[in-house]
Amino acid sequence: MNDTPERAQRESIILRALWMLVFLVVWQLAELLLGGLVLVQLIYRLVYGAPSASLMNFGDSLSQYLAQIGRFGSFHSDQKPWP
Repeated sequence: MNDTPERAQRESIILRALWMLVFLVVWQLAELLLGGLVLVQLIYRLVYGAPSASLMNFGDSLSQYLAQIGRFGSFHSDQKPWP
């Protein structure tokens, strides 16, 4: 059989690279979303005098998700980040 450990490892790295490309696109979208959230939160704070708790919670969750993508992309974690 051609199923050697080296081949399995190479296929594993190729699959991980594909996932990394997917998460790179997701990262870009999430980054734009976080930037928009920052602006909306700033406007909300200027209008109402206090930040929105729901926007703070969403921003925290989104930031944690971006951190998970960073850990996966830098090989610090093998767990794929899922929302």
